Amino acid sequence: MAVAEQNDAPANGREAHWPDLREKTARRSLRRNLRILWPEKCGVGGGVLRWGVSVAFGQIPETVAMLSRIAAKRKFASDFDLSKAAENFVAAANQNPVDMATVLEGVAWAYAMPELALRHESHVSEDLWWELLGELQGLQRVAIEQLPHESMVRLLAGGEIGAVLAWRMIDLPSCAGLQDAAMQATTDWFEKSGHSVAAAVSESGRWGRVVLASAIRCRRLAARASRRLTMKKSAAAIDLATWMATLVRSDGSATLQPSSGRPMDDLASEGLFDIAVSELGGPSLQAALDASLGRGKSDGKSAWKVELPEPGWFDEDSQLAVMLPDWDVRKGRLAVHYEGQKTRMEIGGGKRPLVAGDWEIELKLNGKALHPTGPWSDVCWYSDDDVHYLEIEQSFDLGLKVQRQWLMLRDDQCLMLADAVIGGPMGQTIEYRSLLPLMTVAGVEEEKETRELFISDGKPRALVLPLALNEWRVGPSSGMFRVVDAPLESEDDPVRGLVMSSELRGEVALYAPLWIDFDKKRMTKPRTWRRLTVGQALALVPSNEAAAFRIQLGDDQWLIYRSLNGQHNRTFLGKNLVSEFFCGRFDSENGDVEELISVDEQPD
Repeated sequence: MAVAEQNDAPANGREAHWPDLREKTARRSLRRNLRILWPEKCGVGGGVLRWGVSVAFGQIPETVAMLSRIAAKRKFASDFDLSKAAENFVAAANQNPVDMATVLEGVAWAYAMPELALRHESHVSEDLWWELLGELQGLQRVAIEQLPHESMVRLLAGGEIGAVLAWRMIDLPSCAGLQDAAMQATTDWFEKSGHSVAAAVSESGRWGRVVLASAIRCRRLAARASRRLTMKKSAAAIDLATWMATLVRSDGSATLQPSSGRPMDDLASEGLFDIAVSELGGPSLQAALDASLGRGKSDGKSAWKVELPEPGWFDEDSQLAVMLPDWDVRKGRLAVHYEGQKTRMEIGGGKRPLVAGDWEIELKLNGKALHPTGPWSDVCWYSDDDVHYLEIEQSFDLGLKVQRQWLMLRDDQCLMLADAVIGGPMGQTIEYRSLLPLMTVAGVEEEKETRELFISDGKPRALVLPLALNEWRVGPSSGMFRVVDAPLESEDDPVRGLVMSSELRGEVALYAPLWIDFDKKRMTKPRTWRRLTVGQALALVPSNEAAAFRIQLGDDQWLIYRSLNGQHNRTFLGKNLVSEFFCGRFDSENGDVEELISVDEQPD
């Protein structure tokens, strides 16, 4: 775009205009700078401009790091080529569409523009400075005109870049004139609320902290412009802050994202999380973050004195779910992101992730490989005081369908993962292979005589039971459950795989559930599981039409039932039901079954 269109001084008049602008900027910068806007510690070193960046990129890009220090009037590396960085940004800003990485860098450039105009040693020439300003103004205009209100790019470019230029460079009319549009773009994002949050937590939440940081900074800029956003109008930022609390590991890194060490600007005193608490979430968000970061417990005498947010979160648009028994990280947690033909998940027990990566399956019919014919789509989400439940499905060749379930039993600290393969032709042999990527920090101990295994990180963290297989290794079984070496996506991706395979003959239908127990007290107690007989109209139901199981861990027992051919009136262990899926807590003394969840067949 033509620079002359984006500022007040035509190219042939800038030489005279430049000294006057620098003088005004120097005076104005005494009252309008990053430390005035952010007197907290995060403003002193420029950390406020680095919030969430290391999570989004794996590390903080050098240009953003340098610009954040310049904006805070701090020294930066003398050998850093600012001129080259500015030229690279100008080239990237002219791409269509502009990506989040470019816009995020643009935010840093916008905050640093006054200092770049004043620094003789910055190596950014007058012409290049005006070109930068033109590109930043152009980014703001294009974002507002072309992007939906809930767009992350529209908030950062249309809202924050415009607002900071209007506040810091108010002596330039072309910058001062950006304020109304910037405030409107900010208000638009907050008003779209649920849609804005869904966009922010897309890509497994990669950009969530960056967007939360921008929303917080925009609120501060709006207050400076006498456009204060009340707590009622800030619901989108409050919800996003809670999402980020669900998606934080105990070391501060982000769940479902590659671990890049501790993101210090987010965790620091008066960093992203502290400011989010003070400006948005209050004691409830603080308690949730403390629990997720392993700073406290949420039971017994140390129970939280405030009402915590709900521990089950699901967003259909972003295809993301988080299931926590409660907020205490020690009790196990699960995060799931399904997009296209992939399902990514992370299972944590204690303070570390144990399973993290894509949950992959291989299907064969009579020895011939089958492939997906469509993306994963959600079937059911349910959450209450007893359980969190998510079910999704995917179509395969020849009409087969895989329905995938996650069930978190909150009080019991148990998690069930299951695939149901249904809907194929009669009289065929199906081979099912499932790979769950196990982190190398987790050790595995397999029992010698039975098929369960323990996952540990120095201490036992999870007990895994393959319910579809016989408990004892001796005797026939329809498959296997073992730890094997798995192909790695890269040399830097340290995972192994839990592989469970199962073969059945007959109608193409099988059910492959895994039961995971996080309760350490039960891990030393006797345990067993059994496949139960299912009856219908005084006849036995074959395993390719329905499956039922009883799990016993110490004194605790549960029942699981899954129909593989729709809803029917069936009976198992004296329990009569019509549901497609059922889970209950079993009392062996009186035979009563306490229903935890019952799922009816979903309409097409």
